[in-house]
Amino acid sequence: MKKFLTFLMVATMLVSMFALTVSAEQTNMDVNIPRFAKQPTIDGCVTTEEWGDVTVKMVTEGAATVDDEEVGYNEALGLRNTFYYFAVEGICDTLAYDMWIRWDDNFLYVAAIVEDPDPFSLPKGGAEIWNGDCIQIRVDEKGPSAIMLGADPNFNYKTDAYSGNRFKKPWSNDKEVFNAIMGMVKGDTPTFWRCGKNYDDGWNLVKDGALVGVNLVQKDDGTCTITYEGAIPWAAVNATLIPKAGDVYGMGVAVACSDSNEINGCLQWGSGIMFADEQPRGTRGGSQAIILTADEVTPADGYEVATEAPEETTEETDAPVVTTKKPAGENDGSDATTKPTTKPTVTGTGFGSGDEGSSAWIWIVVGVAAAVVVAVVVIVIVKKKKN
Repeated sequence: MKKFLTFLMVATMLVSMFALTVSAEQTNMDVNIPRFAKQPTIDGCVTTEEWGDVTVKMVTEGAATVDDEEVGYNEALGLRNTFYYFAVEGICDTLAYDMWIRWDDNFLYVAAIVEDPDPFSLPKGGAEIWNGDCIQIRVDEKGPSAIMLGADPNFNYKTDAYSGNRFKKPWSNDKEVFNAIMGMVKGDTPTFWRCGKNYDDGWNLVKDGALVGVNLVQKDDGTCTITYEGAIPWAAVNATLIPKAGDVYGMGVAVACSDSNEINGCLQWGSGIMFADEQPRGTRGGSQAIILTADEVTPADGYEVATEAPEETTEETDAPVVTTKKPAGENDGSDATTKPTTKPTVTGTGFGSGDEGSSAWIWIVVGVAAAVVVAVVVIVIVKKKKN
């Protein structure tokens, strides 16, 4: 009997180890975020002299699509967990953007220079701002893919795979986690719209102290370059949040591409942002991890930026026509509603809502079943020997 028990314990341990190692794989990416030594000028003009090195270079190449079954990966650019959605194939295939992320005691800063392959379009603001060219940002102070903590309190994004089979979205609380969109409404009004519990009950984030600048360059070939620059108050992420070096937050960014009042496509850094329902389960890698560091970036006091169209010349040129940028003020040009008197806060969650089934749980069940089978076989063998 002692030999039988020993054999059973060893068999169970081996099966359990197999089940755990199958799911032990990081599916997202983490990036170090330096600190601004002083606040940059939020005006829709972004340069390396002001922001430093690019944090992430995003391209559609290697990103997962609706036809894929694995997390998007681009080894050359060090990209993982990216998703490219397109309504019509071919229109947005060259969509790309450089993104910067920074922080200080007061703000989380996000900037992006987007190379958009179709003409600019963002006809409406307010709750309809996402129906056009825009950038959506989500930040979860509970950590990367925090919804997994409800299923497993010991979840570690560095060693454990996000369960895209079980959860469409990785946020600790989808209705409460910070969710906002930047855009240039009608091509002349920079807007930062905070989404409420539903997309139609948000408000102008500038009223909460956010800063926003957007610059648009519409080119003769029908493409455009859009520069987004925003500062998100930490209090908008969580009313009691005091950031410090070493903090790790979950984050996701989606840049939409449009030439009408509908989205032609979007390129996502992370999963569960735009088009979560359309994203295949196997391509969902969770939210990305941003790690605040003590390394500093000091914005230059002065730098050159192109803000006007070139002077007329008799020579042919492909130089872009640059629209006049307009720094944002209190008026966002949208039908923004009054901000609720109570600021939303991030709260924890249990299992949350999502897809049924989980690869991690499947392997656990398989492991237990295998252990039971082994035990039954051993019992039968022992009984036969006794007889």
